[in-house]
Amino acid sequence: MNHPMTPATRHFLILALAAILIIRLFSLGAYPLTDTTEARYGEIVRKMVELGDWVTLWFDYGVPFWGKPPLAFWLSAVSAKALGVSEFALRLPSFLLGLGMLGLVGGLARRRRGDDLALIAILVLASSGLFFVASGAVLTDTALAFSVTLAMVAFWRGVIDPHSEAVVWRYLLFAALGLGLLSKGPVALILSSAPIFAWAVLRGRLWPSLRALPWTSGLALMLLIALPWYLLAEQRTPGFLDYFLAGENFRRFTDPVWSGDRYGSVHTRPWGYIWLLWLLATAPWSIKLPFTAIRGWRQRRHSAVPPAPIATPGDSGWRIYLLCFALAPGLFFTFSGSVLWTYVLPGLPAFALLVADLGFAQRPMLELRQLAGIAVILPVLGALALPLFNAKLAADLSQRELLASAPPGVGIVYFPNRPFSAQFYSKGRARQAVDLDALRAALAGAPDSYLSTPANESLPSWITDRYRAVAHAGQRHEQVLWAPAQDRQTHLARW
Repeated sequence: MNHPMTPATRHFLILALAAILIIRLFSLGAYPLTDTTEARYGEIVRKMVELGDWVTLWFDYGVPFWGKPPLAFWLSAVSAKALGVSEFALRLPSFLLGLGMLGLVGGLARRRRGDDLALIAILVLASSGLFFVASGAVLTDTALAFSVTLAMVAFWRGVIDPHSEAVVWRYLLFAALGLGLLSKGPVALILSSAPIFAWAVLRGRLWPSLRALPWTSGLALMLLIALPWYLLAEQRTPGFLDYFLAGENFRRFTDPVWSGDRYGSVHTRPWGYIWLLWLLATAPWSIKLPFTAIRGWRQRRHSAVPPAPIATPGDSGWRIYLLCFALAPGLFFTFSGSVLWTYVLPGLPAFALLVADLGFAQRPMLELRQLAGIAVILPVLGALALPLFNAKLAADLSQRELLASAPPGVGIVYFPNRPFSAQFYSKGRARQAVDLDALRAALAGAPDSYLSTPANESLPSWITDRYRAVAHAGQRHEQVLWAPAQDRQTHLARW
């Protein structure tokens, strides 16, 4: 680096990093699981713990969930078994996986250019908008991103870096691919192999790289990790492999109007939309980098020192490798008709390394201090916004507040829609009635059950005469909780 850090600057950046991690850790249980993704996955984990079934994921009782492999759910279930089913326990594995990604990034950067680059790269990654959110959310994408990061670091350390314990890292590459198959399926193989292949071709090292890998034993290790669960899942609920491999991993992304989704809705977007999501996911650095680039360009115009090339004939193609790694998710999903911002998460570790290597690692100390200030913007704003979120928005996004007004253990019927968070916060007691006939049958079969409806839902007199509103929650989408009439005998006689 042109400007080695002073001890004071290093301590300043370490304090900024510690603040980000502490804020994220202590926020894990500070807000409810929100619909739809977090609450849906949280309820799948809760059922896994309740039923003791570690093979089949259950969308509802008797309805299997074929949409994702189990790794993230397993981790959250282990945490819930140890700490109890809670928001903190279910989110903790994502936080730990995030720490693992930071460790892999820091270790690779430290080996490349020392402690200063490692600290900057870790700070950039920890403060990137998507990473900060995903490292404390009930998602499968964090497990995928960890697996891809491990694979990419392992390839560099095992094949490219001549000074590492190559054999161990080469096997870690295949182990990471096995974990990727258990985290989100075949997409992990693509997001890992595509940037490696691109780098090898660009550097003219395709065949040497292929020959360096232990293909027979490595693939056996990968299959040993992943294949048993796939076979057991298909055996327990036939049809899983067709739905997951063909539907979730092909038709979802190639057919913009795919109607085969059993568990939600397809997020139809125009081609290239993933890059707008990339700008959001990498904020605040996607905002800062253009200004840094312009400033560097102006300085180079008046400097006799030529700019550092992206690669030189004698180097190992470090920056090309990072560029391929960082761009792989965006390029893969560019022509997809269904994308979410979490899809770019596997490329963020390489993005952080590039920012550190090309940008701030070459800047004077004043800008390193500015880096720390930029890094804590989103985490601090997020922490300050939590009370407002819980007071104004949480009740619209989660049923926790409403169900807190219901007696423990009581049955609840949701009409006409049942949010996923209702299942989680009722511990599986929330049922759904999609029409008035189903509602009448459900309440007749369990007259002590509570009822939940939207505030603007028109209800017949046979409900309003027998139930009274006991709680309201939500502002944009107000939900009402109804309790049976006080006189239970009269209530039963009328039925």
